[in-house]
Amino acid sequence: MGTQAPLGVTVIGVGSMGKRHAENVRRSTGFRLLGIVDVRSEVARQVAEQLECPFWTTHAEEALAHPDCRAVIIATTANTHPELITLAARYRRDILCEKPLALTVELADQCVATAAAAGSRLQVGFMRRFDPGYARAKSVITSGRIGSPLLFHAISRDRTAGLNTPEALRLHGGIFLDSAIHDYDLARWLMESEVVEVSAIAGSLPLPTSGQPANPNAGIVQLRFASGGLGVAEVYSQAHYGYDIRTEVIGSHSSIRVDQSASSGCTLLTPESVQSDFVGDYLERFAAAYEAELRDWGDRMRNDQPPAVPGEEGAAAVRISLAARQAAATGERIRLS
Repeated sequence: MGTQAPLGVTVIGVGSMGKRHAENVRRSTGFRLLGIVDVRSEVARQVAEQLECPFWTTHAEEALAHPDCRAVIIATTANTHPELITLAARYRRDILCEKPLALTVELADQCVATAAAAGSRLQVGFMRRFDPGYARAKSVITSGRIGSPLLFHAISRDRTAGLNTPEALRLHGGIFLDSAIHDYDLARWLMESEVVEVSAIAGSLPLPTSGQPANPNAGIVQLRFASGGLGVAEVYSQAHYGYDIRTEVIGSHSSIRVDQSASSGCTLLTPESVQSDFVGDYLERFAAAYEAELRDWGDRMRNDQPPAVPGEEGAAAVRISLAARQAAATGERIRLS
C-alpha cells in the first residue's frame, strides 16, 4: 500500500477538456492541483486564477520538475502527446493522457514503451469505461446475462464542425482517429475480443458545393472480431441537432444498449422485458464519467497500482483507427495481427 498523501497533479493543456480535468482535480479530495500549463499564457493564467492554482506556466518541463508533482494530465492536441509523454516519463511522473495516444501506430507503441521503461504508469482517457451506463453494460456482459457477444453497433455523432479541415487532421488525426476512437475501445472492451479485420467507407456530408474534394466528416466502419463477432461503428462530426452517442451489444440470448435515455445510461432488452429509466441530459451522464475516471486513477496512483486503462489499450485503439482510415481511403479490407 502506497502513501495516502494528496496526489500532486499538473494539468497540461487547459482547453475545454483540460479545464474540466483541472476543475475536477481542484474539487476532489485526495488531489492537489499543483500547476497549470498552456502554450497560451493568458489562458494558463486565467485558469490558474479561477482554480486558485499556485503555479502556471507555458513550459511543461518547468511544471513537471516541481518536486511535489507526482502525476500529470495531458489534454493538449493529439500531435503533441508523444513529446509530452516522453517528457513526463523523463521525470517519472504518472500520466493520464487524453485520446488518441498518438497519430501513428509507431508513435503510440513508442509512448507505451517509453513510459514503461521509465516506470511511469500511463493511462489513456477512455472515460466512457467509467460512465455508469457503460460500466453496467460491461458488468452485464461479463456476467453472461446476454450470452456470448455476437454483434457490436456504435453511433457517434458530434455537432462540432471543422474536424475535417487540413489543420484538424494535422492536430487530431481526423474522424476515424479523433472522433471514433472511443467506439473502437468500447468494441474491444465490451465484445471481450480483439478486432482482426477492418473495412470502411467515408465521405464529406453534406456534399461539398465548391467542387473541391473535402476530407471526410462521416464514416461507417465494419469490424470483425477474433471471436467471430461482427461490428459496425458510425461516426459523423457535423450533426447539428446535438451530441448523440449510442452503443449496443447483441448477445446469443439478449441485448444490452447504452444510450441517453436512462438514468443509468443503459437499457437492457431481454426476451422477458425492456428495462430503462429516464435521464435528464448528456452533461449529467458524462460529468460523472470524468469524475469517476479521475477518482479511480488517483486511487490507483496513490496505492501504487496499475492504471485501469493502460497505454496498451490506447495503442490498440490507434491501430484500429488507422486501419479504418486506410480502409476508407483504399477500399481494402485491412487485416490486423
